[in-house]
Amino acid sequence: SIAGPNHHGVLIAGGGSLSNAASGSISALGAGVLFENQPGTLTNAGFITGTGTDGTGIYLENGGNATNTSTGTITGNKFGAFLEGGFSTLVNQGSISGATYDGVVLGLGGTVTNAAGASISGANGGVYVKYRAAATVTNSGSISASGTGSAGIDLADGGSVTNNSTGSVSGN
Repeated sequence: SIAGPNHHGVLIAGGGSLSNAASGSISALGAGVLFENQPGTLTNAGFITGTGTDGTGIYLENGGNATNTSTGTITGNKFGAFLEGGFSTLVNQGSISGATYDGVVLGLGGTVTNAAGASISGANGGVYVKYRAAATVTNSGSISASGTGSAGIDLADGGSVTNNSTGSVSGN
């Protein structure tokens, strides 16, 4: 168990990788896990959370790859997973949620794959891809947003969405 009482649970400033086991728990007021300056690779089978006002479960500042396995949970008070600054790939087989903003944000395009039985949820958006690059979202699970005027998936710069037969996408 790792707890960052003031800032981040785990900060990796020079790129690299992190694996959080099914029995692992990482929490902080800021980002549960922050990859800063360089792309990172994250595999989560446990629990990662950012609990503060701006809390984010995982934040990859310059993109990279994140995999949340079927036993994994990533939550943030603001964002669940925020992948910024470069083409990013997110594979979710578990649960990712952002309580007050978005479940998943891609800042510079990439791909999101949400497996059967998996869920991504947020208040403003389930999956939000910023206006700077297109993205591809493939859904076989549940992607949802609960706030007024919200979107399950918002591709601000275009791209493609494939919602398979087991998938559901909803907004409000």
